[in-house]
Amino acid sequence: MHKKHGFGLVGILLIVVVIGVVGFAGWYVVISKNSKQNNSIEVVSKSNNAEPAIEANTSTENSNNTESISETNDNFKNSNIKQEYLDIVEWGVRIPLSSEIRGAYYKVNDSFEQSASNPTSLTIYSEETDGLIGSGGVSCKDEYIAFLIRFPSNDSYWQSDDTDADLFRPTIDIDGFSFGASTIKQYGPPCFAKNPNSDKYETDHATEEKFDVLVSIFMSDFRKLSSIDQ
Repeated sequence: MHKKHGFGLVGILLIVVVIGVVGFAGWYVVISKNSKQNNSIEVVSKSNNAEPAIEANTSTENSNNTESISETNDNFKNSNIKQEYLDIVEWGVRIPLSSEIRGAYYKVNDSFEQSASNPTSLTIYSEETDGLIGSGGVSCKDEYIAFLIRFPSNDSYWQSDDTDADLFRPTIDIDGFSFGASTIKQYGPPCFAKNPNSDKYETDHATEEKFDVLVSIFMSDFRKLSSIDQ
């Protein structure tokens, strides 16, 4: 009976030892796992803390990009600011332009025998009138707004009764030359027609009025003609 009792004690001790070893092993595993989780949390925390800095940099970059785009747009706008003067270099004169007609430009008339470098007549157009479209769907592009001429002030053209000089009066005298402008049209512009395909010409008065307003503004500006060197 004594031997059996002894064996029972040894068995109990072995069981306690095994339980202790298993418990220690379990404790060690739990501690190790918690340590890894803490490290992982710390890394994530650091990563999360770093994100605002990245966002801040992105925000700054976006801000810089926005400023760059804004500056580019401003430069683009500035590069397309229309002229304040219409300089007629062949004649050495300029016309100050109102804001409504700053797209004015001219062409040397090739339908007359004249020098291209020293012409006696020019035709005036404008981007503003070019952009008008009548109710009949026809554009007013290439429809002139004025016809300019220049002759020496003592030229017989101005004194002869056989010329159309009166159409260009009053004239402006600069450096021995007289300059005149006329806006008379001896035809009905296609863009003023309500129905361009009709045999009967009916005027689209709304388009005509818009065109005439721009013509009047240019003619008012023409009265301020001056020398480029002035």
